[in-house]
Formats: sequence, structure tokens, C-alpha cells
Amino acid sequence: MKKLSALFIDFSGNFYDRHAVYAIAAGLRARGVEVLYFPASSFAAGIGEVKRRVPSMVLYSAWSNNIQTYIDFDRCLKEKMTVASLIGGAGATFDSSMLYDSTIDYVCVGEGG
Repeated sequence: MKKLSALFIDFSGNFYDRHAVYAIAAGLRARGVEVLYFPASSFAAGIGEVKRRVPSMVLYSAWSNNIQTYIDFDRCLKEKMTVASLIGGAGATFDSSMLYDSTIDYVCVGEGG
């Protein structure tokens, strides 16, 4: 059986937003999930990394001001391949209504504990 893996795609480059990523990664790793991280400079680079790694799930953490970037990226990604996706972070927590019509499969609202 293939080991579960999760790939964080990060378009923000925001150091503070990564603190949540580190905590979530530690929790996933403790449960046997391989966690990968990719700072994407473009949609093409992000899609290329997903195709290369073939994770069980793609993860996003977004602020309110960049959540649309992740919505758009996920739509482009799903046009190229089938992969589950989850978004969390302040953007998803404070305005999850933006995600209702998106291609993102799961939304983590709050601390995600």
C-alpha cells in the first residue's frame, strides 16, 4: 500500500503563515503521513511539483488577501489531474463562503485540531 503523503503548496512566501504549516506537518508526520513542502513561484511550477510528487492530498494555507490565488491554482491543477485538496488558514476561517463554488475539496476552519 502506498504511504499517505501531503504536499503543501505555498504561494505566499509569508514567514508567519508557515508557523501553522509547521504545526500541521508535525501532527501529520506523527500519524505516519509523509509531508512535503513546495514554495511555488508560479502555477506551472506548482502543478509540475504536484505531478512529480503525486501526493495523496495537496494542502494550502491562505490569508484572506491571497485566498483567490489558491482557488485559481486548484482549478488549474484539477484541469490537469485528479488530486484531493484542502485549504485552511485565516482566509478559509474568516470567509469560507469564497470557497463554496471552488474546486477545493475540503476546508479547515479554525484551529483544525
